[in-house]
Amino acid sequence: MYITYIMLPFVSAVLPSSIRTMVLLYIMGSTLVFTTFANMKRMGHIMALHVTAILMITIGYFGKNVSSYAGYITYFTNRYMFWGALVYAYTIQSWENHRKKRMARFLILLISVTMVTTFIGNLVYPEASRILADISRDNSVLYLTHNIGPYGFIYGLVVILPFLIWMSKQKKRYLLLVILVFAVLFVAQYSLAILIAVAALIIMLLVPDGKPIKVVGAVSLLLLAFALFTPLLDAILIRTRELFESMGLTVLSNRFTSVSDLLVDNNLTGGALTRTELYMKSLNAWVQSPVIGNLFSGYARTLGGHSEILDLLGSGGLVGMLIFIISMMPHIRRLKSGKETKLSIYKRYSFIIFLVIALLNPVFVSGMISIPAFLLPELLDMKNEELPPVSS
Repeated sequence: MYITYIMLPFVSAVLPSSIRTMVLLYIMGSTLVFTTFANMKRMGHIMALHVTAILMITIGYFGKNVSSYAGYITYFTNRYMFWGALVYAYTIQSWENHRKKRMARFLILLISVTMVTTFIGNLVYPEASRILADISRDNSVLYLTHNIGPYGFIYGLVVILPFLIWMSKQKKRYLLLVILVFAVLFVAQYSLAILIAVAALIIMLLVPDGKPIKVVGAVSLLLLAFALFTPLLDAILIRTRELFESMGLTVLSNRFTSVSDLLVDNNLTGGALTRTELYMKSLNAWVQSPVIGNLFSGYARTLGGHSEILDLLGSGGLVGMLIFIISMMPHIRRLKSGKETKLSIYKRYSFIIFLVIALLNPVFVSGMISIPAFLLPELLDMKNEELPPVSS
């Protein structure tokens, strides 16, 4: 029920607000109980994960100098949808392969369905996914009832990209899902998500073995190429936009903008200058109180709200960052354990993408990001099953 509720937007949209709150509380409670008692041998570690999740949610709420407890329960329940996936992933490590395969197929099916409806929905309702970044805006319920993926789903697709590429090497039909990911990113108009996805794809193609020194070299080469060929890319984007406009396809032509517009400022992306100002707000809040951030401070310091990591520093300081690192340690240890395989390489790529998104955008707001980041890699990791080694 947890995965279905998170990955199918229309499920929550069709429920009245009172029932939705009850469903959220039920999902949170059942997830808490299941993850705590499903693996008795690891109960201590699982309880510790729950505690770190609760601390992270509490820092996120009161670190913004919110003095009222009235909204904490709703805030807690919504944010737990993100942290639940991390705890869930740790719980199912001991599952048998057939259970993991069944749930992995079910999860991929849900993601595929939402990708199709999101693609069609953004063609019918231009900018629907962008509007859903603010769930309180007009027509949000309409878009969700059409199962159009919101902000979290779009960035979750970027996180899942390495796994789809890995699966496409096992079965070619998954290549269609890789293509569909980029089609959805394109029509959804999340420019930063497109840039991250394209850069990640290029780096994974250039460095299939995932060697850190090669990855650094590929990133440097990519940045140099971007700087050198920006005028050419500008010309291609503008010419493509003009071509679609001449064909009367304004829905598609609106997706194209010049690189300069993208980096400076526009009404769709906000631009690098606006983002930098927002990042600096969070950095300034942290500099004024490096250890505990906004926690227990006597006055509110405004956070930028556009970088989860910088906002965490601003709201909880180094204490909050330390708790975040502790919460990630089970996943990090899992990435480093076992035999080096193609899957383990793509798992690391996915985690790096998650951290990049967390540096540039909020991520704790949606389980649609954490399920691909933490739960899916665990479902794909089969015990005692021969996976292709790195050299193959």
